[in-house]
Amino acid sequence: ALKTVPSFKSYSSLCFTMPRRSPRSFAHQVSQTPKPRKCVSSLWKIRGGSTGHPLLPILDYPLSSIPEDMFNESLKFNVSDAEVDRVDEMLTKEAERRFQIVEEPRPEHIISNKTAKRLTAGRKKRKLYRGRVVNSLIQWLNASGVYWEKSGLEIRFGIEDLSGLALAVFAKRNISKGEVLCRIPKSICLTVSSSSVGDILKAEGLDGQLGLIIAVLHEWSLESKSKWHPYFNILPGREYVPFFWHPNELKLLKGTGLIYRADEDLTDLKEDYEQVILPLINEHNSTFDADYFSFNNVKRAASWISSRAFQVDSFVGDGMRPLG
Repeated sequence: ALKTVPSFKSYSSLCFTMPRRSPRSFAHQVSQTPKPRKCVSSLWKIRGGSTGHPLLPILDYPLSSIPEDMFNESLKFNVSDAEVDRVDEMLTKEAERRFQIVEEPRPEHIISNKTAKRLTAGRKKRKLYRGRVVNSLIQWLNASGVYWEKSGLEIRFGIEDLSGLALAVFAKRNISKGEVLCRIPKSICLTVSSSSVGDILKAEGLDGQLGLIIAVLHEWSLESKSKWHPYFNILPGREYVPFFWHPNELKLLKGTGLIYRADEDLTDLKEDYEQVILPLINEHNSTFDADYFSFNNVKRAASWISSRAFQVDSFVGDGMRPLG
């Protein structure tokens, strides 16, 4: 006959099994659902002859290990709460000693109230941060002489993705052909010439894209001291370009010419980094902050430029325009 004794403890779901021991054994079943004291779903089973249901997460324990005075001849419960707690603790320690007990993960679609509150608070903080970032950018654009048709354009966040904040310019109405939507002074475009290290880069003959990468990284390293600081605040940590693709993702390009182009671009950038950028940083170590010029940051700057740089004019060359 199967007799049950309510357990006085709650457990998270634990996964462990044990070979059969004695025909008469003490089985400790762990409940998956936390219940109040003396719940019927968290049981101690006193059984004989049977090993129990094979799917139940139980721990077989020799009956001889249980104090004899716990049970009378009719196997009725006859023990104090303190004794139950003592044996319960003994069995738990034995299970932890003999097995590596692993807690089952909570299903992704189930979260606690505490976690839900934390996520809500996080969303509010992100919303406030985004608002500050957008306001700071708009103030900087206005102070820098940038004009845009506010009745036709709107700067706001789009759909979040791997790139991060996803700040973009959206049309608020139908745009007529030939309509002027914005005017951007050349001085606010981040180019080799307009950067604070333009003279050094031009003296080294670095007025192309590689020079622009160095200029962007240097201005980024200046943080609030750079006049482009509000612009850098809205840039993502990286753009999801082949520079950052996992090798397994690059395999998806197999059979196309893109896989060779991606490999060549990364190889060329690595060579430029080792043969040009590092020697320049070492030579002008009082100007450049070497901590910012890691190869990963060089790839980051290259991804910004590949997605945001346009030709300013034939004399200045390419530059990053903060709006457009």
